[in-house]
Amino acid sequence: MSRVSVQPQRGLNLSNGRVQPWISGTFHYWRSDPQLWPDILSNTKAMGFEMVETYIPWGVHEVERGRFEFGEKEPRKNLEKFIQLVHQADLKLVVRPGPHINAELTYFGYPPRIVYDPDIVAGEASGALSVHDAAPKAFGNLSYASTKLYRETALWFDALAPILKRNLHPEGPIVALQVDNETGYYFRPGAYLMDYSPDSIRWYRTFLERRYGTVQALNDTYGSGHSSFDEITPPRFFAGETLKDLPYYLDWSRYKEWQINESLRIIGGMWRERGVDGIPFFQNFYGPTDSPYNTNEAEQGAYGLDVVGLDDYQRKEVFRTTARKAAYLAGSSRLPLIPEFGSGCWSLPLWENTMTLEDQRFTTPLLFMFGLKAVNYYMLVERDRWMGSPLTSENKIRHAYFDFYRHWNAFLRKTGFHEWDLQSDLLILANYDTERLLKSLKAVESHPVHFLPEELGYAWSPSLFHYRLEEEHPRWSGNQWAYALKRHLPLRCSDTAASFEKLRGHKAAWVVTFEMMEKKAQENLRRFAEEGGTLILGPLAPSLDEHARAFSCFKELEKAPQARLGRGKAVWISQWNEATVENALQEAGIRPVMDSLPGDLLATRFTRGEKELFFFANPTGRSVEFKADRKLMPLYVGSDARQSGDSLLLHPWSVTAWEAPS
Repeated sequence: MSRVSVQPQRGLNLSNGRVQPWISGTFHYWRSDPQLWPDILSNTKAMGFEMVETYIPWGVHEVERGRFEFGEKEPRKNLEKFIQLVHQADLKLVVRPGPHINAELTYFGYPPRIVYDPDIVAGEASGALSVHDAAPKAFGNLSYASTKLYRETALWFDALAPILKRNLHPEGPIVALQVDNETGYYFRPGAYLMDYSPDSIRWYRTFLERRYGTVQALNDTYGSGHSSFDEITPPRFFAGETLKDLPYYLDWSRYKEWQINESLRIIGGMWRERGVDGIPFFQNFYGPTDSPYNTNEAEQGAYGLDVVGLDDYQRKEVFRTTARKAAYLAGSSRLPLIPEFGSGCWSLPLWENTMTLEDQRFTTPLLFMFGLKAVNYYMLVERDRWMGSPLTSENKIRHAYFDFYRHWNAFLRKTGFHEWDLQSDLLILANYDTERLLKSLKAVESHPVHFLPEELGYAWSPSLFHYRLEEEHPRWSGNQWAYALKRHLPLRCSDTAASFEKLRGHKAAWVVTFEMMEKKAQENLRRFAEEGGTLILGPLAPSLDEHARAFSCFKELEKAPQARLGRGKAVWISQWNEATVENALQEAGIRPVMDSLPGDLLATRFTRGEKELFFFANPTGRSVEFKADRKLMPLYVGSDARQSGDSLLLHPWSVTAWEAPS
């Protein structure tokens, strides 16, 4: 029975036919005095929220193996009472029951017996068990392939499922469930860091058998002489010498992508077997969009995920990254969602970029400006190891934070923002094949939190190409994104793992390309052009498939930099030149969202019927004044803008929204 479903690009379609915008905030019930729960929920509503979110930590509720505490002795653990209070407050609830939750808990929400079990902990390439070196105590990184992990997780799900099942919408408030948390090797995404446990190697061989069908087909690709898949061992570092060596290493990276998604399929299936079903299942990746995180593939149906989102914790100064992440979700996900967006910040001594209220005031509307439609603010209610939330754990209000969320939520609600469509004539595609290749070539990778010295963190193999791919790829990608922002182009982003349906409908698709690209990706791009789109490639046209064998869907570009393909065309840009790029985009019909805007500003355009909504952002430390080319009415400005006739003055680090009267 479908209780709640995803309304693409809108929100959650409830059983009563109402579309509920997914705007929620985190409240960890077990970290707060239960007597304060009703008042905290009341203040959450006062900020304009209609949904709350919580983790449900296995390690907090387990008393001993197979025995759990749900409030019989400790009121803070009375999960069902909390759920009922949410329902009584007329709020909806998003649950994240793990098994992994992180939540800045010492063992990431697992019982200690799990993270110290050698049958569950992942193996490193050296043969050692993989250790997570987080404060305040190190513990094992778990293997997603561990048979014992799923057997132990079943005990937790058996205890929790009855509570969740009887509180699903509409009988209860639960409208969505996260399948796991930040599934991605515990922030150790390097190709050869993990997982080499016996269970994982068995999964690897299963993956290869499904990919190739026969060992002879694999041998033909690898140039090997295996007699069975059971003989194959995974690479533990990169040692390739020629292009023909690449498939072996790339398949290990592909396996790690598959391992993540397969584990999510198994966990989701475990919930369905226990009757927790009929609501959207979603997943969060902690931020990156390259291998082993394959956002497009995870949401394409085979793994049972309705929505895949990306977390974001960023200072305002890295606005280009934040904007691109939102645009990527807008072009890749059926519901662009950030499951964890920093409301306040962890108080652990990990990163230097502690978020402030000024950051939140800028980055929050910036995400929506570039296409975000759903968000969970983490955290609305402060607790241990966290600071800077609008509500303290004692339910005291931080008025400046509180008023910001109240003001922003009022804008979303008043405008019905979830019903507006982002103008996206241009689709910028990241090259997932190239990013996977870079990951496979990297012999050692820095930890994203505990940084290694440069000489230890980035060891590369000798280049297999006539250029340094690790230098050329980011240079071209950086230029591409900076150009699109400076020219205020109407766009979305995705990557070459996207289905053809996600390419369709754009006037142009622009992807940075080198020699290698999967056949399927090449075929999708060619089909896009043949059906009338303009395809922009460069600096090299693809000439090899995923097996490093000669293959190209764009042989026409061998003779000329432009070629007619069906009703559309392909354009090859071999040298970075803004005039060449501009000419190709103009011929494709790509125009700025508004003419004559200052290059420092960011701008996007939304439509709803005949109505237009414009966002303008000033990501600089100085005020910027400009003249709009049409009459505009302010919708969201606060104290950050001033209008005088047709002139607008935007103060430093501000985002504003304006409607053009029809």
